[in-house]
Amino acid sequence: MTITARPKVLQLLQKLRQTLTRWLFEPKPPLPEYQQWRDGLVRQRFWIGIGLAVLYVSIAGIASYYEYFVNPDRVLWALEAVGIPEAFVTLRRGFVIHKVLVAAAIFGLVLLWQSPAIRRRPAIMLLLLPWGITFIPEVVLGAYLELPNSPGIIMFLAQALIIPVYWRLHLLAQLLPIAFYFLVYPLLGLTSVGEQSIYSFGYTVEVILICIICELGVHLFETTKHSEIEANLRLQCCIHSITHDLRTPVMGSLLLLRSLQQNTPAQQPINVSPANISALIHGSERLLNLMDTLKVPHQNSLSDKALRYQTADVRDILEPILQDFREVFAKQDIRLENKIPADTPKVYVDLCQTGRIFSNLIDNAVRHNAPGTRITIVTEPVTINRFAMLKVVIADNGDGFAVAQHHSGFEPYVRGIKAKYQPGLGLGLYICKQIVEAHGGQIGVESTNGNGTAVWFTLPR
Repeated sequence: MTITARPKVLQLLQKLRQTLTRWLFEPKPPLPEYQQWRDGLVRQRFWIGIGLAVLYVSIAGIASYYEYFVNPDRVLWALEAVGIPEAFVTLRRGFVIHKVLVAAAIFGLVLLWQSPAIRRRPAIMLLLLPWGITFIPEVVLGAYLELPNSPGIIMFLAQALIIPVYWRLHLLAQLLPIAFYFLVYPLLGLTSVGEQSIYSFGYTVEVILICIICELGVHLFETTKHSEIEANLRLQCCIHSITHDLRTPVMGSLLLLRSLQQNTPAQQPINVSPANISALIHGSERLLNLMDTLKVPHQNSLSDKALRYQTADVRDILEPILQDFREVFAKQDIRLENKIPADTPKVYVDLCQTGRIFSNLIDNAVRHNAPGTRITIVTEPVTINRFAMLKVVIADNGDGFAVAQHHSGFEPYVRGIKAKYQPGLGLGLYICKQIVEAHGGQIGVESTNGNGTAVWFTLPR
């Protein structure tokens, strides 16, 4: 092999290894929560597997010791029936070697379990456990002693029942001893014990059926558990998104009431201006509208059919939102510049859902920037793929955030580094993205560190 060809071979082997690793462990990346649960299950059930292995080997060892050393008549009769009575001494020697190998394998697996590499990828034990306890001590030892043994199908069933995850690793754990039994034994000339063949049609069918049942059972369990975790995450996200949206109108009303209370002397009636009453009414109406969203599907499945379209002026949608933030703006010295012109084309949208977009984006601009920040809202008629749309931009002159977070920021529960210790769940941009896309629009962000943030989205005209 030439020197230039060697790197190509190494690259090919590396790609083969990566492909095999992806197929065995992560052919399709699962939910991180499911991956964490699955590896936790393997870590928990490993010790149960070790305990059952010790119990199984002990019971089988006592039974074999009784037949080989205490009352060997049945074994001697069976060996004479197949024409190899001299193999009795080999069986006794194999019994001792087998128990030593199994004890060494269990001890080695326990030591190996403490290594950091196995801790990071505990699923490897799904291969090492059956190979160390049954495959090597029984099938490989049988080839060495020239007394072939069939794969222990009890191990297949026990492992699938105790650790019912990673069905591909279960399959690989089964294929190696089966291939050794059906392929390597004939190559070594070990196809019979005395005058009796080690192969039979009934045993072959039994092995195939047991393997199919094990893999199917593990696969169905994994699919069901993954769906269950995904459903719980959707429910959790739904609850969080609702509480996230309810926070703004409640906070606005709360700040307004506290301001009225603090500015009124004790034991005097509180005078509420018509503007403040209007603000409280708008906040209550928004709360009722947001509660009505509980009746429609969650945002993950929000579709065009779930929206209640109306023709509206963007300024009319924005006005009650700004009322909710009035006290917040005053408290944090936020300067809002509403640059939406009077002749802005009307949009055809769901009023409540569109209000959520404005509320979440303004709330982000307020919470993630220092007092004194300037927030600007502008609009621009655009045409995208021959559809008439209205582009809305909500910009601020705050700190901005990293370019690397421009796409990940629209994922659920993703928060910026600066917002790590601030209240919130990281759902604002995610909710906005779901609503905008349900309207057939697009959403994006333009921001760099220290140069402010501009979030834009489009709505149908």
